[in-house]
Amino acid sequence: MRSDPPLPWGWHVGLALGLAGWVGWRILADRPELAEAVAGRGLLPRLSQALSLATGWIPVSLAEFVVLGVVGALGWSAAGELRRRRRSGRRDGGARGPASAGPGASAGAGGRIAEGNEPVLRLLRRGALRILRDAGVLFFLFQLLWGFGYARPGLADRLEITAAGEAPALEVRSLAAALVIRTNELRAELEAEGRADPEAPLPALSHRSLVRALEPAWLEAADRWPLPPEARWRMGAPKPLWASEAVRRLGIAGIYFPYTGEALVVAGRPASAAPRDLAHEMAHQRGIAREDDANATAYLVGLHAEDAAVRYAVALFIQRQALNALLAVDPAAVRRLVEARSPGVQADVRDQVEWSREVAGTPVARVASAANDRMLRSHGIDEGIRSYQGSLWIVLALARREGLGAILPPVGGGASP
Repeated sequence: MRSDPPLPWGWHVGLALGLAGWVGWRILADRPELAEAVAGRGLLPRLSQALSLATGWIPVSLAEFVVLGVVGALGWSAAGELRRRRRSGRRDGGARGPASAGPGASAGAGGRIAEGNEPVLRLLRRGALRILRDAGVLFFLFQLLWGFGYARPGLADRLEITAAGEAPALEVRSLAAALVIRTNELRAELEAEGRADPEAPLPALSHRSLVRALEPAWLEAADRWPLPPEARWRMGAPKPLWASEAVRRLGIAGIYFPYTGEALVVAGRPASAAPRDLAHEMAHQRGIAREDDANATAYLVGLHAEDAAVRYAVALFIQRQALNALLAVDPAAVRRLVEARSPGVQADVRDQVEWSREVAGTPVARVASAANDRMLRSHGIDEGIRSYQGSLWIVLALARREGLGAILPPVGGGASP
């Protein structure tokens, strides 16, 4: 019988790294100050920044090439194992000769059948070890570059507010009403500038112009709010995805890819949603891991943008969150507020709803959503994907402390609130 070939090189190293990533998370999970020291003030955030700057000058998304490379490497490895098995089978068959079975040879035939299954078992064993090795390395890098960030203090702690998932209906209604008025005003500002039709959805906005509008707003927001230190750092420019249509089918509007430090967004998003989506991924790029924190930070950054389109997009986003929350307790108020929207705002809402409806509930979107939910829960976010809605409670808590007018996007000129 032939001896087994050597196990995939480094498989034990990969498993050890995966275990180290898990142990590291367990140590940091309940120690936010330690997590801040490790993932916020140590070498790790600088490593993420270096990756972002190194890849940011390249005009295309490297993340997609990395994903294709990993998938291709796994396929090539599997094909290699199959080729070795076929060669091994030919050698073994030649050695046994044609008399493989005959009268009175049932025991020997049974032995040969069992032996013939050995290459399959070896193939499965080696393949499993190779996958575990690669998964361990990738998981370890994921934890270093991203996962540990979930244990850092959240935005509510930094802002020194209590942002529980409940608020009096009166507060939600007041915020929603104020945002309906302010969103109408910002839409009217865009229409007066000739940048929007009063009866049609907002026309497409240039990706580069949005990046240019948001980057200085990060510095303004960091001066006004106690954001993580990375909010002031220079990062690689966000990029649109090449495979935007395929990613869209997963129900994803954008993604931060920690292995390359790239903030990536799906091209073709409704113009009224694109600025908020872009700011959300820039928040992840700047060390803000939680989804509710990234949404709320995108809103705070949008308050300081000079471009009225950015301020309009973040106002519309929080307005829709407030109306959705209010719908459960006061549907009559929601109907009145929806009727108070200007025709242009309502056209933008329909545009967003139709864009999302095309992929909502598809099998691939459900699988992607379940995977995201599982990842979030495994990193201490008990709400899973429902945590995206938590940005509303952060904004409400700020409105309670700062005053409603202080947290509304300004109209005309983008003066800082």
